[in-house]
Amino acid sequence: MTRPLALYGTASVQDDIVGFLQKDGTSLHILVEADLPKAHPVRRLVEDGRCPRERLKIKLVPPALTKKYNFNYLVADTFGYRFENDRREYAAFASIHEREENDNDGRTNVDRLIDFFDKLEAKSIDIR
Repeated sequence: MTRPLALYGTASVQDDIVGFLQKDGTSLHILVEADLPKAHPVRRLVEDGRCPRERLKIKLVPPALTKKYNFNYLVADTFGYRFENDRREYAAFASIHEREENDNDGRTNVDRLIDFFDKLEAKSIDIR
């Protein structure tokens, strides 16, 4: 589900993004499934000098790729995630400090979600 653009344009979300990105070693990578207008407040954070360009990455997932998956998720660092099995709904489950290995391959669900994100991000279009 493409979340309402207004949700991410609120002052509190913008302040949280700016505060997070002011910390050393942080970055925020966002993949959107619908183009963010140039005037959208999150895109303006870089243009207005509130966030360093190299720390805030916003990319558009090509429509052909969005048809290949139905879920939506967020990964926090390398230890937690929030996962919605169906992006059309807000029902989700979350895991924090999930470092236990799953299956027998030595990888966690966070590892798998990060891998999927990296592959999707590589095929997405920079819209900053």
